This record gives sequence, C-alpha cells and structure tokens, in this order.
Amino acid sequence: MPTMTTLRCRCLGSMEVRNGNEWRLVAGAKVRALLAVLVVQLGQLVPLDRLVAEIWGDDPPASAGALVRGYVLTLRRTFGADGARCVVGHGRGYRLDLPPEAVDVHRFDTICGAGHQALQRGDAEDASLLLTDALALCRGPALVDVPPTRTGAAYAAALEERRLVALEARIEADLRADRQSSVLGELRALVAEHPTRERLAGQWMRALTATGRRAEALDAYRVTYDRLVDRFGIVPGPQLRAVHRDVLAAEPTDETARPARRPARADRWTAPAQTPADLADFVGREAELRFGRQALEAADPTTVRVLAISGPPGVGKSALAVRLAHDLRRAYPDGQLYADLDAGPGRAADLRGVLAGFLRASGVPDSAIPAGADECAALLRSRVADRRVLLLVQNAHREQDVRALIPGGAGCAVVVTSRTCLSGLAGCRLVDLDVFTFDEAWRLLERAIGTARLEAERPAAQRLIELCGRLPLAVRIVAARAAATPGTSLTWLLTRMSEERRRLDELHLRDLDVRAAIRSGWARLDDRARLMLHHLAMLEIVSFPGWVADVVTGFDEGSAEEALRALVDQRLLAPAGADRFGRPWYRVHPLTRLFAREQLVGVERVAKAVHFP
Repeated sequence: MPTMTTLRCRCLGSMEVRNGNEWRLVAGAKVRALLAVLVVQLGQLVPLDRLVAEIWGDDPPASAGALVRGYVLTLRRTFGADGARCVVGHGRGYRLDLPPEAVDVHRFDTICGAGHQALQRGDAEDASLLLTDALALCRGPALVDVPPTRTGAAYAAALEERRLVALEARIEADLRADRQSSVLGELRALVAEHPTRERLAGQWMRALTATGRRAEALDAYRVTYDRLVDRFGIVPGPQLRAVHRDVLAAEPTDETARPARRPARADRWTAPAQTPADLADFVGREAELRFGRQALEAADPTTVRVLAISGPPGVGKSALAVRLAHDLRRAYPDGQLYADLDAGPGRAADLRGVLAGFLRASGVPDSAIPAGADECAALLRSRVADRRVLLLVQNAHREQDVRALIPGGAGCAVVVTSRTCLSGLAGCRLVDLDVFTFDEAWRLLERAIGTARLEAERPAAQRLIELCGRLPLAVRIVAARAAATPGTSLTWLLTRMSEERRRLDELHLRDLDVRAAIRSGWARLDDRARLMLHHLAMLEIVSFPGWVADVVTGFDEGSAEEALRALVDQRLLAPAGADRFGRPWYRVHPLTRLFAREQLVGVERVAKAVHFP
C-alpha cells in the first residue's frame, strides 16, 4: 500500500493519480467521474448500479455496466503496476483501496485540524504555518475537471467551503501574529470574490484599522451592510457589528487582543510526528489492523488505550505497528511519539532518556527537562493530560518499562511491540503475530517483481516461500533480491537457498538479516536454554511434546520447564497446542532450527564446561 508520506490521488484541483514517481492526469471525463465517486466513498465498496447512476444519472446506456468495467481498467492502468490493488473489485462493486493519508483531501483535513487547534491554544505562528501547508495542497477548485455527478457536485462544494474556512483561519493567525500589512492585498481580493462572507469582511476591516486606515475600514463595513440589506434583507451578524464598534472606538477586538504574557516555551505544545516511515509494500494483516483500529479508536473517557503486538523475530511486529500508527494519525491529532527500548542483551532501557526525548519533541527545552525519570514521566503526563497523543514503543522486554511511559491522559494511546507477550499490562489488548499465510507471502513477492514474472516461475516462487518458512522478513529479503536482479531467474536464487548451510547467508540484504533477528533473542538466553534449543533443532520434527525436551537434554523437570519458558519468551519456540492429556506441545521455526544448528561449536563448549549431557 502507499506510504504515509506519498500522495497517490489528488482531487484539490484537477483529478490526478501518482504512477511511480510522476503524476498523471486521469484521461476521460467519465473515468474521472468514477474516481471522484470512489474518493468520496474511500475504502468503501460502491455497488456497480450506484456507479452507473452517478456517472449517467437517470438515463444510462444499456452497456453501462460493461463501460464501467472498462473505466476501471483505464483507472488501474493510470495508477500503474499496483493499480489492481488501488482499485479493487468485489462482487458487483468497486473500492478505492488507499489509506486516507494517500489522498490529498484527507491530508488537507488532518493538517487543517492541527492548524485550528494551534489557533485555539493561541499559537498563531504554528497555526499559520500549518494552515499554509494545508492550503498549498489546493491547486484550484476541487474536482475542477470532473463532470458534475450527484455525489461529486456536493462533495466539491463542501471541499470549497473547507478551503475557505482554512483560508480565513490562516488569515486570522496572520492577524494575531501582527502581519496585517502582508494580508491587506489578499483580503481585498477575497472580499471582492466573496462579498457575503462576514468573517472576511471583518478581517479586512481589522487589517485596515491596524495599518492606520480607519476610514477605509468604516467604508468597507458600510458597503457590506448595504449589500446584505439590499440583497438578503438582513443586517450583519454580531461578530461583524462588534468589529465595527471597535473600529469606531479605535480599540482592538477580542480576537486581536494579545495576551499580556507570551507563554514560556516549556508551556507550549509542539505536535510531534516521530512515527517511522510506512512500508510501501505492506501486505496482509487485515484482521490484525482491523482489531488494532477498533481497540484504539474506541472512546474511553477513563483510561489510556494500550495495544501490545508480540511475535517471533522477523514476523513483522514493527511493520504492523507503524502501519497502525499511520492509520490512526487522524484519531490522535496532537502528535505521535516514538521510542525503541532495545538497549541490547543484559542492558536496561534508558527510560529517562526516552522520556526526555518525548518532552523535547513536544516543545520542552533542555533546561526545563527534569533530571530523574520519575519527574520526566510526571511532566509528560501533565503535558498530555488533555491531548490526544499516540505513543509507539518498539522492542519492550518488560511490562514495568512500558508502564513508566504510559501517559495519564485518557485521550492517549500506546502501541507497543515485544517478543514477549506483555499480558501483565492492565487493560492491554493483545495481538500475537504468526508467519504469513501463503497468499500474503505471494502478494509480497508479486508487488516486488510483478505478476508476469512470478507466474512465469510459479514453482520456483512457491518453493522459495516454503524455504523462507513464510517468515515475513525472509520473504521480504527474497523479494528485494529478486527485484534488484530483474534479469536473473528465480531458479538461480532457489538453487542457492536450497543448500541449508548457506540459506541464512542468502537471507541477508544490507540491514535486513534473518540471522541477526534470531540472534538477538538467542543472546538473551542462558546456557541451559541454548543447549535445549540446539538439541531440539537436531531433531527432524516440526512439533514435539514438552517431555521430548526433557529426554533430549537430560534436564530435571524444573530445569527443563525453565528452559522451555525462556525459549517461548524469546519466541524461539512457539506453543503448538496440547495433547489429549493437556500436556503442551511446541514447534520450532525452520530458520530458527538452522540458526541453532549453526551454534554447534559454542553449544558443545558450554555443555562440556558445565558438564551437561
């Protein structure tokens, strides 16, 4: 799916879609009308008969259904290689399957929301910058090249109204920031273009008064008054009349009154946006995303919402958390904070450093950040008490570390990833990730190298997925390597992967490394747990009952249970149900088995040193 930072569809002006690195106009008026309806219903299935009614009204041609399907094909080609994933057909309908932030309208609304909030809290500078950024997305009248449809015309009118409201708010921010002279020319043109918008007239009068032109301000009021009375039979509303009174008295209105004291910077809130970039080729996890959105969007006036994502190394915990954080950006408009708690084996997370980073990102200067972790946590709780902020915390190893970071504001939420199931967090909703389904792994390969190449070498691609054990990190590495060598057959990569002794070597591409992901859990094991995993890895079985671990290691029951628990905590073993007597079974991932076999020399040395069997 598209990344958070990349628009894929633009409606605030002419209808355009992004194909690769370039914008393309959508060819054909009816294709644009189709896209407009799908944008209005973004993410929702629009039935075919409704699309026909929107495009042709009450007099559609007999072949309307077939024509719509042709328009869909044109639209998909305009989107490019992943067009079929952007415009999705289901039954007798179609859906524009883009995240909201990939459409300029939704990004406009998000930035405007932040700008309006900044204006409400008195931060005129931030409000002006944010609203200017939002208005820069408007390239002309919305849906300007789309023929009017039942839905599209109303939607375009609503978008124009939102643009004007944002424009008025940006001018208000500039007036409060004492930039009256710079907006005089803009206001003159706007009042002429929209003579009945009383807020613009009032702003025009205030700007004139502030620059020593009271007579012109009073004349502007007279012109507006006469126009409203003559055309509509009404007089100006109370806000414009108040501006008129203030001009007569040569005093500023309440809107222009400046605070007696500018808040110290430590009291200001700078909305952070620290969430890492989303994956452009993210696939699958629909059920988990749906569950996460429901858990974190649900209104709860009493407590912070916490979602913990756990799973084995390389299963895609971080990718899911980042995608979810981006999906929830509009639900938490006051910002997103990010921290990685992994300090390495045997080292505790630097909670004071993490909290100080959160405070610094929210606008607190270094001189105002407390020296202790508890004081930092208290200050953060105070700052977010009445705000909606999302915290994304990666690689937590202990519940107590996460508790120290949970804000006090009931409007906030925390998404945390961990190999260990953090079931000790009160009220936490849990998501436990497993490896890809075959279809999800296939879709990731398809996005990387294209359908034609994948289908041409289907048996090799299927075998590659099997050798990866459907582990998302491994499949992603294979996909990236195949995409980087378009002239190379997948069979060549399969030949190299088929040799067990070099498989983990092949599953390494720059900073993507399956071996390193497994090693980080291995490093946290004690000698007994390592020895047990090695012995289990030597067995040619997929799953096994717990008593097998006792037999192959010779440990007593207590030591064996402790070692098994450590392996499960680091997700190097996975529970696999129970037998008919209720005794637990376990399974080891094939790539984890290969890694454990590689550790033969070190394990044998440890076993001899401590006299293990």
